[in-house]
Amino acid sequence: HSFAVRLGHARDVYVLNAAVSAYFRATDVASAERLFSYTKDVADVVTWTTMVTGHANAGDVARARWFFDAMPERNVVSWNTMLGAYASAGMLSKARKVFDIMPSRNAASWSSMVTGLVQSNQCEEALRVFSEMIGTGVVPNEAALVSAVSACSLLRSIEHGMWVHAYAKRELNGMSVILATAIVDMYGKCGGIHNAVRVFAAMPVKNIYSWNSMITGLAMNGREMQALSLFWKMQMAGVRPNDITFIGLLGACSHSGLVDEGRWLFNKMVNGFGIQPLQEHYGLMVDLLGRAGHVREAVDFVNSMPVEPHPGLWGALAGACKIHGEVELGEEIAKKLIELEPRHGSRYILLSNIYGASNRWDDMATVRRLLKERKIPKGTGNAMVGNDGQSMKSMLG
Repeated sequence: HSFAVRLGHARDVYVLNAAVSAYFRATDVASAERLFSYTKDVADVVTWTTMVTGHANAGDVARARWFFDAMPERNVVSWNTMLGAYASAGMLSKARKVFDIMPSRNAASWSSMVTGLVQSNQCEEALRVFSEMIGTGVVPNEAALVSAVSACSLLRSIEHGMWVHAYAKRELNGMSVILATAIVDMYGKCGGIHNAVRVFAAMPVKNIYSWNSMITGLAMNGREMQALSLFWKMQMAGVRPNDITFIGLLGACSHSGLVDEGRWLFNKMVNGFGIQPLQEHYGLMVDLLGRAGHVREAVDFVNSMPVEPHPGLWGALAGACKIHGEVELGEEIAKKLIELEPRHGSRYILLSNIYGASNRWDDMATVRRLLKERKIPKGTGNAMVGNDGQSMKSMLG
């Protein structure tokens, strides 16, 4: 910028726009503001819009709105910038006000509104706006289509998902890998696994997200062996798995009781691919081992974790102990949970259930006293059942 000034181009609007944009990219908001204030008289609609965009990207939506309101003239890009700023910040009521008063809208305007609604979990309204968009004759861009498909996934609405998919097939000359992957993911989550398989098979190009969506979809829909088989095909295709891949695979093993396969996959993830396990991976392994009755192995597994185990892992283990008759171990874990979360009522309920399963009524009475003395809400699921099926709820008062 200083070089352009020395050449006498300080007030050239093209140089100004490039310099303001560069300052914002460098997160030097103060310099962008200073330059704008010196040259405001030559600023055009692009300059003003850049100020709105820069402040919005910097997280200062109020300052972005100030520049938007001060603009001597606005075009659809300016309006879209302000709309997108509000939508990205989760300020949907303000985004909607901007959207409603826009003098004209293009595909980007509608897309920002649909995407913002989905990101704020207002999925039904997002689909209504998407339908209105089509009704006005505006052809959705890819971002709007992906957001609409995501809304269907979150709503678990296969009917709406099939409608969006049919529209995309009819109106587009082929689908991008991003859109096709979103559709695979949607069908997997909505129970339309046959459609997911067809869309996946027809994709000319697949990325890691495509493979992960298909693997997870198969695992979620009771096709665990197909999910594991797809893992091998994925590697043969030269695609390297990531942490999400193994969440899907370990979930498949847990649902189908494939203990040996789960152990092998966890080891392969860590030692073969060098992927650092997340709490989700540990949780799935604990679930797999606990369901299969390998409770003590699961405890050893948790104790060997290099990170502090989430209390939910211990809770799952204690539940597995109750199911498989490991009363003493379950008691030990449940007491540990109470130490970790002394205000969590369900931890006391868990310990009481373990005592009830072994007819240890005096110990249940002790839990009752603890609940009352500590004034801890029992929460939900406080019916405690012994081996004879008798409800123990009354014993807790």
